[in-house]
Amino acid sequence: ISKDVLSYITHPILIPGKGTAESLNVGIACGIFLAEWNRAI
Repeated sequence: ISKDVLSYITHPILIPGKGTAESLNVGIACGIFLAEWNRAI
């Protein structure tokens, strides 16, 4: 993430993973986030 974009982030989110992958597709990351958010509310 560029420094310009980092300045807009107020609540960073970490999605822990297994294996050697260092990043997720944006759509997959969004799906994981929304599923966990829905489960929590």
